Amino acid sequence: MSFRKQRPYHRCPVQPQVAATMHSRVLGLLALAAVLGVTNASFPYCRCDDYALTSSPVNVTLGSATSGPAGLTLVFLVTPVTASSSSCGDVFRSLGIEKFQFDTSVICNGRGLIKALIDGVPTSDSVELPSNSWPGEAYMPVRFSPTGNLMYGESATITLIGTGVCADYNTLMNSVDGSYKWAVFNWKNTNNLCCPHGQGMDFPSPPPPSPLPPSPSPPSPSPPSPSPP
Repeated sequence: MSFRKQRPYHRCPVQPQVAATMHSRVLGLLALAAVLGVTNASFPYCRCDDYALTSSPVNVTLGSATSGPAGLTLVFLVTPVTASSSSCGDVFRSLGIEKFQFDTSVICNGRGLIKALIDGVPTSDSVELPSNSWPGEAYMPVRFSPTGNLMYGESATITLIGTGVCADYNTLMNSVDGSYKWAVFNWKNTNNLCCPHGQGMDFPSPPPPSPLPPSPSPPSPSPPSPSPP
């Protein structure tokens, strides 16, 4: 994997402060979203120009999941795919990916319970609350910039390690059904705020074993011996 120098990544646009209390703030944000015809209340918790998975230059699949004394370790395989001929597809082709983002539970926020590695190298990122402060949401940023970007056609592995309460898969991935949600970002070209996202599933449970064949029937009894004359 090669790297291309870029400026530091900036966070999602901050929505305006509309009131002092959380209740009125949420109502104000919902009203703003209704006016704009958008909402930041679902992953990836940002207002972007393009969310379409077809604009992503990669696919993200879960390669392995192991539990041990160090916690829950999830290894995601990032494999290149062909991005669509869209404005954001063109951005990723020319500038690459600045950041990955995974959904997580708010209970994991800011407590040092999650570590991330890129190709086995630790990153300094920590779980964050979205900058628009929708209640009950958090995400895991895995940044390539400012060190560099994951360029078009390149692959990588992203390892997430959850400890403590976040060593539970559904807690770590903010899931109730074994799914995980991911997004890729590049906002270098501010005319195209790109954050296509997708969803995958944990490994399916193995099928139940096939039923055993029926036991063979007991042998038929021998015919009675002939009576003596």
